[in-house]
Amino acid sequence: MQIPIYISITEERPAEMGVRTWRRLLSQAHREMGQKWYDEMAPRHFVSGASHRYGYQPRTPGYLRKKRKLAARGKVAAGGTVDLVFSGLMKDLVLSLVVIDATYKHALVRMQAPSYVTLKPNVFRGSVQPDKYREVITTTETEQRVLAGVQERAVKRLNDFRAKQVTLKA
Repeated sequence: MQIPIYISITEERPAEMGVRTWRRLLSQAHREMGQKWYDEMAPRHFVSGASHRYGYQPRTPGYLRKKRKLAARGKVAAGGTVDLVFSGLMKDLVLSLVVIDATYKHALVRMQAPSYVTLKPNVFRGSVQPDKYREVITTTETEQRVLAGVQERAVKRLNDFRAKQVTLKA
């Protein structure tokens, strides 16, 4: 099962820039944004305190009791303190298998995950299940600003290109 994440930049192509150059710049920027999200932001979902940072759905008291008991016996990874980690399978898959496809339209970050990640909430064994898919791909405003910084670097490259074009014409 794959978790797809789309990242895109909305900028207008300047008239003086060729379509191929424009698309190459956008593809490069999209790849950088996808890689930055995967390298820096995806691992943050699998640490203690991530539920507060990303606003995860609260786990039931019964589930938390069970998780703490199993953690005390060494059967739950991360000491039972991380919401998205029980056995550690999802963390291992998400953080080890990734493909980042980038085009001029968007970046697509595809990660592997167990099948239960895409189960619709509230239907698994009659219990309330959190939307793990949404929890994995959520970004904070701070992270969105970091990704916007990558976009700003792409705009800087665009401006550098424009400056070169003006210099060449003079």
